[in-house]
Amino acid sequence: MADPSQSTEKKVSVTSDTQPKGLSLENKVWIVILITYLTLFFSSGYIAFLRPQYNPALSWNPAVEQALEDENKKSFVIEALKQEGESFKKQRDLAGQSFNVVLGALLGFLSASAAAAIRRRQTPDQDAK
Repeated sequence: MADPSQSTEKKVSVTSDTQPKGLSLENKVWIVILITYLTLFFSSGYIAFLRPQYNPALSWNPAVEQALEDENKKSFVIEALKQEGESFKKQRDLAGQSFNVVLGALLGFLSASAAAAIRRRQTPDQDAK
Protein backbone atom coordinates (compact mmCIF):
# COMPACT_ATOMS: atom_id res chain seq x y z
CA MET A 1 0.00 0.00 0.00
CA ALA A 2 1.30 3.43 -0.93
CA ASP A 3 2.05 6.10 1.57
CA PRO A 4 -0.70 8.82 1.47
CA SER A 5 1.85 11.62 1.84
CA GLN A 6 3.52 10.58 -1.43
CA SER A 7 0.26 10.64 -3.39
CA THR A 8 -0.49 14.10 -2.03
CA GLU A 9 2.92 15.32 -3.12
CA LYS A 10 2.33 13.96 -6.63
CA LYS A 11 -1.00 15.77 -6.87
CA VAL A 12 0.55 19.01 -5.70
CA SER A 13 3.39 18.72 -8.16
CA VAL A 14 1.01 17.98 -11.04
CA THR A 15 -1.27 20.89 -10.21
CA SER A 16 1.62 23.30 -9.71
CA ASP A 17 3.08 22.31 -13.10
CA THR A 18 -0.18 22.93 -14.92
CA GLN A 19 -0.81 26.38 -13.42
CA PRO A 20 0.17 29.20 -15.74
CA LYS A 21 3.25 31.11 -14.73
CA GLY A 22 3.31 34.84 -15.41
CA LEU A 23 1.03 36.77 -17.70
CA SER A 24 -0.66 35.36 -20.76
CA LEU A 25 0.21 36.70 -24.20
CA GLU A 26 -3.14 38.50 -24.34
CA ASN A 27 -2.40 40.32 -21.09
CA LYS A 28 1.12 41.23 -22.22
CA VAL A 29 -0.19 42.71 -25.46
CA TRP A 30 -2.87 44.62 -23.55
CA ILE A 31 -0.26 46.08 -21.19
CA VAL A 32 2.03 47.09 -24.07
CA ILE A 33 -0.87 48.86 -25.83
CA LEU A 34 -1.89 50.58 -22.58
CA ILE A 35 1.66 51.79 -21.93
CA THR A 36 1.88 53.10 -25.50
CA TYR A 37 -1.41 54.99 -25.14
CA LEU A 38 -0.38 56.42 -21.77
CA THR A 39 2.98 57.53 -23.16
CA LEU A 40 1.25 59.30 -26.04
CA PHE A 41 -1.35 60.75 -23.65
CA PHE A 42 1.16 62.25 -21.24
CA SER A 43 3.59 63.47 -23.90
CA SER A 44 0.87 65.15 -25.99
CA GLY A 45 -0.66 66.62 -22.82
CA TYR A 46 2.70 68.03 -21.81
CA ILE A 47 3.28 69.53 -25.25
CA ALA A 48 -0.23 70.97 -25.45
CA PHE A 49 -0.66 72.33 -21.93
CA LEU A 50 2.44 72.28 -19.73
CA ARG A 51 5.42 73.03 -21.97
CA PRO A 52 6.44 76.67 -21.84
CA GLN A 53 5.03 78.24 -24.98
CA TYR A 54 7.02 80.93 -26.72
CA ASN A 55 5.36 83.15 -29.28
CA PRO A 56 8.13 84.64 -31.43
CA ALA A 57 5.88 87.49 -32.51
CA LEU A 58 5.78 88.78 -28.93
CA SER A 59 9.54 89.07 -28.55
CA TRP A 60 10.71 92.60 -28.90
CA ASN A 61 14.19 93.60 -29.82
CA PRO A 62 15.81 96.87 -30.95
CA ALA A 63 16.12 95.70 -34.58
CA VAL A 64 12.33 95.34 -34.85
CA GLU A 65 11.86 98.77 -33.28
CA GLN A 66 14.26 100.34 -35.76
CA ALA A 67 12.49 98.57 -38.64
CA LEU A 68 9.14 99.99 -37.49
CA GLU A 69 10.52 103.51 -37.63
CA ASP A 70 11.25 103.15 -41.34
CA GLU A 71 8.01 103.48 -43.33
CA ASN A 72 9.24 101.17 -46.12
CA LYS A 73 9.94 98.30 -43.70
CA LYS A 74 7.02 98.91 -41.34
CA SER A 75 4.35 97.07 -43.36
CA PHE A 76 6.71 94.14 -43.97
CA VAL A 77 7.57 93.79 -40.27
CA ILE A 78 3.93 94.03 -39.22
CA GLU A 79 2.93 91.39 -41.78
CA ALA A 80 5.80 89.10 -40.67
CA LEU A 81 4.75 89.46 -37.01
CA LYS A 82 1.13 88.62 -37.90
CA GLN A 83 2.25 85.50 -39.80
CA GLU A 84 4.42 84.37 -36.89
CA GLY A 85 1.51 84.85 -34.49
CA GLU A 86 -0.83 82.86 -36.73
CA SER A 87 1.74 80.10 -37.10
CA PHE A 88 2.13 79.92 -33.32
CA LYS A 89 -1.65 79.74 -32.87
CA LYS A 90 -1.89 76.92 -35.44
CA GLN A 91 0.83 74.97 -33.60
CA ARG A 92 -1.03 75.32 -30.29
CA ASP A 93 -4.31 74.27 -31.91
CA LEU A 94 -2.64 71.23 -33.47
CA ALA A 95 -1.16 70.23 -30.10
CA GLY A 96 -4.60 70.52 -28.47
CA GLN A 97 -6.24 68.49 -31.22
CA SER A 98 -3.54 65.82 -30.96
CA PHE A 99 -4.19 65.56 -27.23
CA ASN A 100 -7.93 65.18 -27.86
CA VAL A 101 -7.34 62.44 -30.44
CA VAL A 102 -5.07 60.48 -28.09
CA LEU A 103 -7.50 60.95 -25.21
CA GLY A 104 -10.35 59.61 -27.35
CA ALA A 105 -8.29 56.64 -28.46
CA LEU A 106 -7.27 55.84 -24.88
CA LEU A 107 -10.85 56.06 -23.62
CA GLY A 108 -12.06 53.90 -26.53
CA PHE A 109 -9.41 51.29 -25.77
CA LEU A 110 -10.27 51.22 -22.07
CA SER A 111 -14.02 51.02 -22.68
CA ALA A 112 -13.56 48.21 -25.21
CA SER A 113 -11.35 46.38 -22.71
CA ALA A 114 -13.94 46.80 -19.97
CA ALA A 115 -16.73 45.59 -22.27
CA ALA A 116 -14.68 42.53 -23.25
CA ALA A 117 -13.93 41.75 -19.60
CA ILE A 118 -17.61 42.04 -18.66
CA ARG A 119 -18.59 39.84 -21.60
CA ARG A 120 -16.06 37.17 -20.56
CA ARG A 121 -17.42 37.17 -17.01
CA GLN A 122 -21.05 36.91 -18.17
CA THR A 123 -20.47 34.10 -20.67
CA PRO A 124 -19.93 31.32 -18.07
CA ASP A 125 -23.01 32.46 -16.12
CA GLN A 126 -25.21 32.24 -19.21
CA ASP A 127 -23.89 28.74 -20.02
CA ALA A 128 -24.85 27.54 -16.54
CA LYS A 129 -28.51 28.54 -16.99
